[in-house]
Amino acid sequence: MTAERIARTGPIPGWERDSGSDRASGALTRLAHVIVFALPILAAFGPFIPGVGSLFAFRAAALLLLVLAVLGRKSTVRSAARQSTVVLAAVWMFVTAMSLLAVGPAAESWGELLSLISGIAALLALSLLPSPGRALTLFLRGWLVGYIVISALAVAEMITGSSISASLAQGRTIDGWGLTVVFFNPNNYATYLLYSFLALFALWARVRTKAAKVLCFLALASVPVLMTFTNSRTGVWTAAAFIVVSILLYLRTRRLLRFALVIVTVLAAVLVLDRVEENPIVELADYIGNAGYSIDVLGFQMAVDSSTYVRWELVLAGLALFALRPLLGWGPGAFEGAVVSNGMDTRTLGVISPHNGFIEVLAQYGIFVFAVFVFWLGRMLVVGIRQRKDPDRVVSAGGIVLLIGIASLPVVLTMHSSTLDPSTTWVFFGLLLLIARAAEDRAPLERSLSSGNEGGGS
Repeated sequence: MTAERIARTGPIPGWERDSGSDRASGALTRLAHVIVFALPILAAFGPFIPGVGSLFAFRAAALLLLVLAVLGRKSTVRSAARQSTVVLAAVWMFVTAMSLLAVGPAAESWGELLSLISGIAALLALSLLPSPGRALTLFLRGWLVGYIVISALAVAEMITGSSISASLAQGRTIDGWGLTVVFFNPNNYATYLLYSFLALFALWARVRTKAAKVLCFLALASVPVLMTFTNSRTGVWTAAAFIVVSILLYLRTRRLLRFALVIVTVLAAVLVLDRVEENPIVELADYIGNAGYSIDVLGFQMAVDSSTYVRWELVLAGLALFALRPLLGWGPGAFEGAVVSNGMDTRTLGVISPHNGFIEVLAQYGIFVFAVFVFWLGRMLVVGIRQRKDPDRVVSAGGIVLLIGIASLPVVLTMHSSTLDPSTTWVFFGLLLLIARAAEDRAPLERSLSSGNEGGGS
C-alpha cells in the first residue's frame, strides 16, 4: 500500500500506529505471540509437560495468555467471532457456577472444571489479540513443530512397541490397541491427527517458500499413514473424507487434476487398508452379517457392533439426563456419575463416558450453553462458506478448514471418551476462531483499499 493511498483513505481500523505510551502493551503482545506459538505444542503433550499439579503447562499458558491479551494492545476491528466468543465464555461460566451451586460438584468436577476454564481462557485470549493473521501464522507454525515431534515419538513407539503414555497411571492408558503416543488412547491420537491435517493444510496454503511447501506436504501425507496405525476405524474413514473433500474444494477450477487426485487417493486408501490388521473394509463386511447387536432408529432395527451400540445407548442416556435437568445440566464432569446413579450403565455395557461432544455439553451444561455453543460454531461456519469462494487461495483454504472442521464435528467428537477434557479439543477450537478472525480482520483493509481506488479514479 502506497503512502498516497493511505493519505487518501485514512488509517485502516485496527492498524493505527502505536504511540510511545503503547510500547509496554506492544511488549505484552509480543510475549503473547510467543505463547500463541507454543500453545499447540503444549496442548499436544498435555500433562507430559508439567506445571503445578493438574495445572500443567498448557493450562497455565492459556491463563497467562488471557492476562496478556487483556493487558496488552487489542484489535479495534469489529469482530463477530470475538463477540460470539465472549458471549459463549460468559454464558458457559455463569451456567457452570450456577450448576455447581445448585447441584454441588461431582467427583470428577474439578478436573474438568480446570480444563474448561483454561480452554475458555485460551479462546478469549485468541479473540482479543490484535493482528489475528499474524497470530494464526504463529499458531500454525507451532502446530507443525508439535506435530513433527509427536510423529517422531509415534515412529519410535512403532519400532519399540513401548507406549510413552504407559509411563503415567495405567488406568488412563489403553495398551496393545493401536498407537497412543502421549494421548493414552488411540482414538485420542486419531482425533489429533484429524485436527492436524486441517491445521497443516491451512499452513501449506499460507507458506511461500518451496522448502516450506514441501515440508507441509510431507507432514500432510504422513497423516493417513500414521492414522492406519491407530486402528481407529472412524479415524481412517474420516481422514480419507478430509483428503477427498479438501481436494474437491481447493482444486475447484482444475477438473481433470482434481478427478485424478481423488482416484489416486481412493486407490491408495484401499491399498493401505488392505494391509492393516483388522482393517475397516474387512470389519465392515463381517459386521453386516454378524453384528451381534441392534438399535432402534425411527422404528427401524439396525444391526450394529458393540462399539456403535454402546455409543448409541450413551446418546440416549445423555438425552435422558438432559430431560431431567434441562436448564443447568448436571455440572462439569458429572456425566459418568449421573449415568451410574440413574441405573443407565446396564444399557451401556458398563461404559459411562459420554463419547459424544455435543451430548456431553447438553447433558452437563444444559440447553443455554448448548445453544450458544452451536451458535458459536454456526457463526464461524458462515464465515467459512464465504471464505471458501474467495479468489485468494490462502483465504479459500481457511474457508475449507472451517467448513470441513465444523461440519465433521458430529463425527469427530464421538471419537473421544470426553471431548472437554483433552487440551487438543480447545486448540482446535482456537484454530477455527483464529481463521474466522483473520477473515474478519482482512475485510476493513479490503474496504479501505476499495474506497481508495474509487477516490483515486474520481
